[in-house]
Amino acid sequence: MQFYAYLQVRLFRIVAVCGAGRGPLVSRALRAADATGRKIKLFAIEKNPNAYVYLQRHNQETWNGKVTLVKTDMRVWNPPQPIDILISELLGSFGDNELSPECLDGAQRVLNRKCERIFISRC
Repeated sequence: MQFYAYLQVRLFRIVAVCGAGRGPLVSRALRAADATGRKIKLFAIEKNPNAYVYLQRHNQETWNGKVTLVKTDMRVWNPPQPIDILISELLGSFGDNELSPECLDGAQRVLNRKCERIFISRC
């Protein structure tokens, strides 16, 4: 019950998409927030320089600057505040993508300790 009381006090959630790639999960997170009337502060973490440039253009043209882009490895990123929701599709359907368990394990340290942790793999 403490978790839900904490969420009700906050005006917005801190969300991070780790391994954002070209941004499909970023777009979906923004749409989900709009559809539910929730306010979020969204970070897109991407270390690939080519994908990062694509995200920059997408942030200007499609997302209207709503996303904070971070060009770094998710394992070393230090967010300005703990993350409530961490989204990633690195694991894929079978959870066998190269290095993904190590990357996500390193990224878990940024999660808000008051929130539950949920990993959803595509079925």
